Amino acid sequence: MELYLLFPLFMFAQASGQLLSKIEDIHVLIGREVFLKPMDIQFQNSTRGSVCKVEVINNEPMTQQVGVLIPQVFDCDFNLRTVKYVHHGSPLLSNDTVKFRAYKLLENDTVSEYFDMLIIIENDSYEVVQPGVPLVIKEFFGITDPVDDTILNFNFSRKDGAVCKVRMSRYISHRPAHGQVIVGKERRSIDVIKRRCDDFLQLGLRYEHLKPPSPNIDFILIIVEVSDPYLNGGDLITEWYQIPVIIEPGFPNLPPKASFSGMYLMDVDQFIITAITPAVLSATDSETPSDQLVFNISKPLLLHQGSIVHLSDHTRPINSFKQSDLNNFDIAYKPPARSFKDRQMFEIGFIIRDPDFAFSDPFTMHIAIRPAITTAPRVSMNVGMVLLEGQSRPLRINNLEVVDNDNIHDVKIFVTGGLHHGRLEVNGKPAVAFMQQDVTSESVVYHHDDSDSVRDSIHLRIYDGFHSTHVKFPITIIPKDDNYPSLVINVGLKVREGSEVQITPSLLRAIDQDTTDEHVKFVITKPPLTGRMWKKFSWEKTGNDIFGFTQQDLNKGVIYYHHNGDEVFADSFELILQDANNPPNVSPPYTVFVRVMPVGDDPPKRDPASSFSLEVQEVDIGHFSSRNLHFMDIDSHDHEIVYTITAFPRFIGSFAHSDPGKIVTLPNEASFADLYNLSAIDSFTQVQINHQKIVYLPPVEEIGPNPLYLQFIFSVTDKDKNIVTGQVFNITILPVNNQVPQLHTGELLVEEGSSTLLSTNELSVYDPDTLSSDLQMSLFTVPLYGSIRRSEQPLRVGDLLSLDDILTLRLEYTHDNSENFKDSFKVGVNDGLHFVSGDVLVSIEPVDDEKPLWKKDLQPQISVTEGGKVLLTSELCRVKVAHWGGIKRVNPVGVVSPKLSCILPNTGGEKFSQTAAKCTKLPNKGEKKENSSKTLQAAATFLHHGMVKKIEFVLC
Repeated sequence: MELYLLFPLFMFAQASGQLLSKIEDIHVLIGREVFLKPMDIQFQNSTRGSVCKVEVINNEPMTQQVGVLIPQVFDCDFNLRTVKYVHHGSPLLSNDTVKFRAYKLLENDTVSEYFDMLIIIENDSYEVVQPGVPLVIKEFFGITDPVDDTILNFNFSRKDGAVCKVRMSRYISHRPAHGQVIVGKERRSIDVIKRRCDDFLQLGLRYEHLKPPSPNIDFILIIVEVSDPYLNGGDLITEWYQIPVIIEPGFPNLPPKASFSGMYLMDVDQFIITAITPAVLSATDSETPSDQLVFNISKPLLLHQGSIVHLSDHTRPINSFKQSDLNNFDIAYKPPARSFKDRQMFEIGFIIRDPDFAFSDPFTMHIAIRPAITTAPRVSMNVGMVLLEGQSRPLRINNLEVVDNDNIHDVKIFVTGGLHHGRLEVNGKPAVAFMQQDVTSESVVYHHDDSDSVRDSIHLRIYDGFHSTHVKFPITIIPKDDNYPSLVINVGLKVREGSEVQITPSLLRAIDQDTTDEHVKFVITKPPLTGRMWKKFSWEKTGNDIFGFTQQDLNKGVIYYHHNGDEVFADSFELILQDANNPPNVSPPYTVFVRVMPVGDDPPKRDPASSFSLEVQEVDIGHFSSRNLHFMDIDSHDHEIVYTITAFPRFIGSFAHSDPGKIVTLPNEASFADLYNLSAIDSFTQVQINHQKIVYLPPVEEIGPNPLYLQFIFSVTDKDKNIVTGQVFNITILPVNNQVPQLHTGELLVEEGSSTLLSTNELSVYDPDTLSSDLQMSLFTVPLYGSIRRSEQPLRVGDLLSLDDILTLRLEYTHDNSENFKDSFKVGVNDGLHFVSGDVLVSIEPVDDEKPLWKKDLQPQISVTEGGKVLLTSELCRVKVAHWGGIKRVNPVGVVSPKLSCILPNTGGEKFSQTAAKCTKLPNKGEKKENSSKTLQAAATFLHHGMVKKIEFVLC
């Protein structure tokens, strides 16, 4: 399909006309540029006194599809290396076309001719760009892996001053068409960027898909520029490369098609230029915005059938246009100048192309012309005028012809407007109105004002006494190279004593609208007195003395001013500018002033506006900036002021913290956790501080409730190695309340009916990042069987407590003497951000505060054999206490023990327990002997809490 469209243009380009005698095809490597040679385009010998110019037609979207030819206007006999074609790296087309219009500008006439040049694109490997694997989109709206050395690499030496830079701009082309380039976790869109090549691969650029449905491939356009002593002799190499993006869920590109909404039929009046509207002609493509679709005329109208024109210049027929031109009503059908008696029907064929160079099926639009029978004047010929800048031209009948069927001699043509860059005269006088016979006699003359304009027009009103019509007569001005280059930047140079400075376009720049930078020449008429002008590459230590250079040399960075070291601190040199014209246009002299900076012996100085201190929260990172760390030196740039840490951060005073944090360089992309894996640095520059690339990382562990104070000691040096030592920088780490208070509660023991003090064993609070004085404690609930008192005052729910109340034992729990043995109350703690609560349990120990009762039906008397023993059981001696739940210890006391002894196990006293396993009473053996023939009788009296019980013992 591509050859089908370009073949007619190619055949037309090979045909030689009255100006063109020969044209050659141009071969260019993909992504590279090629200079045209004079033998590639040759013209017929020029007539004496004529000027021959070539203009590149830029408003035809079917030409220069994947590249551009510059400059737009050049001489027919152009010089070497002045005209070039730049290919933009697209791999989708194997050839391109450039459309030209050549002009032979005579003193009173202009001859023009259209022709085309075929550009053949050769797919060859790049010299610098080393493609890797393509980027891949796994799903619609997905994101690719970053652009790194697996996707792309660059072949240059990376030594001896070699420089490689990458530019990316989506304004150069419509790529990427179906997504965008993003960077960072926030997915910031990148439209324009310029970086050194290796830095470009470290940015983490990614492609984000945005527009489903889409074709299965997209591209990212980059421009690579390399100056390398080992490549191309050190001259600049420029390569255009399009990084492929494979969209896996996409389909092969579908061709566009004619829209079903179009009528493809327009009805026009004879002699009237009629705009083609989207309702008549429109295209659609599900994968492409409609304004990017291109209509190419595949079956043009015949010469007698009219033409398709762009309303910006209706004198030039066009072969292609965009849907956006239709939407703006800029495309029109221009009927032929001849008249018709009957209704005419013409047809014109179109084919549609999308940005990925897929083509629709051919289709046809019909044009119906209604014949006009009128006596009103009309314009039968209006092709405009072309002249050289500053020339004059008469209006001729082949430029402008007015006809009238009944009274042509009464028709007057009035000048109503236009003429912004020239004047119109009739017989040497300013024109207000003129007749058609004035045009026939060439009495109406347009004079250009010799300004740098390329367009003008004359607005006319044609009137025959009854009818009137309006028309615009377009004028095209071909610029001529009659102006010398202009010096637009001359800010002077600043160089260190005995050193050199590179002269860049930001310091010295000239422009010429008619000349490329390569042919804008600086000629030194008065050389510097205390220095020399050098031409050298950045990797060379010395250069060659020069007395002239070009703007292109300045762009490449090969021009230097070298100071010879004399104690003279002001210098200058004088130069003139000239272009490539023959003879050249020469400017008046310009003076470039040079300020020589003496080598300084003074060290860098502290900026008094800087605080030399930094405050940072313990959970944050502290950025160094010029507001808190700034040294200045008039002889050094900020990147030449170097800070060296001589004593790393350390705490002021004695602190238990072992980790004082560290100072690191902030990477372009890193999470907060990743920062702590970075190694501490010991030097950095003022530029890094200005861009906040140096940060302090606080300790990882909790710092507590109080701020921590640190210092580090550093020295500062400038480019002359002058040094300032022993500088101190203070860092304050501020605590952050991000820890929950820790509340400890224990069990409180208290006897029934009594009180006890609360200590830290029963209630304590600890918060690692809050002062105890800032902790707020409150009584959440009160005990059910007692009360909490502070200094004898009972507390209620909601009353505030403090740690001092606990530490000074001012809180006490008082039991209410009820028969309950468990109690509790709740305490809450608030550190201003967090809240916790806990229960304090109370265990109540019962107290013997009620009289025991002897058990009823106890045996009042026991018998024991002489010398024998008897066991005292609970049937003899048992006490019951009402508020004791089980068997407890009771202490019966023997009050009267007539010559008897009661031995209680493991005690030796006369008290015994009701739960004792055995309690044995033995008679006195001495008594037995004395009373062996008698029955002895004794009694023992027991006392228990004031209750007396008497038990009689009988000895048999």
